[in-house]
Amino acid sequence: MTKDIFPDVKEVTQGDRTALDLMGLLNSNKYVVSWGTLAPWLTNRKLTTEQAKLLVLIELERVFPRFDLLHRLVSYISYFEKEINISTIISLLTKK
Repeated sequence: MTKDIFPDVKEVTQGDRTALDLMGLLNSNKYVVSWGTLAPWLTNRKLTTEQAKLLVLIELERVFPRFDLLHRLVSYISYFEKEINISTIISLLTKK
């Protein structure tokens, strides 16, 4: 399901998870941190689009993904890359 969202990022490898964890972007459960922790990364444009895409894929692994967090990450990505939009994410979530 999630492999269809981003043509250039198909899956999250263990190396990707480790790198994001070392950056402080994953919590102790290995899911994306809260919005309060993530916000400065987006505001200061410290994330690459690839890192943001990986965070979207990790968030979609949750039983109940946080739509507000997904929306903010997708908005961040779409600022740089226009082909992804929130409707892609919504259609995938409704298929669950």
